[in-house]
Amino acid sequence: MLGGLSPDLDTRTSYIGRVLRLNSGTLERYVGHRTFTHSLLLQGIAGLLAWWLLPGGYALALIAGWVSHSWCEMMTKG
Repeated sequence: MLGGLSPDLDTRTSYIGRVLRLNSGTLERYVGHRTFTHSLLLQGIAGLLAWWLLPGGYALALIAGWVSHSWCEMMTKG
């Protein structure tokens, strides 16, 4: 679940954006929505960190959630 929510950290109207309000406001102001947090670069960095810091199954779940979120958003116009 955390992996699927993480890309929307860059907007204050998302669930994770409301929980981490200061971070999401800053990201939304400086980079905008569907930019850096949806990029392959950040997904790769987050994936490597997760793989290094978390047990295998949790890291794989985080990576799968993050990538599938971005993949599904590529299919929408918004």
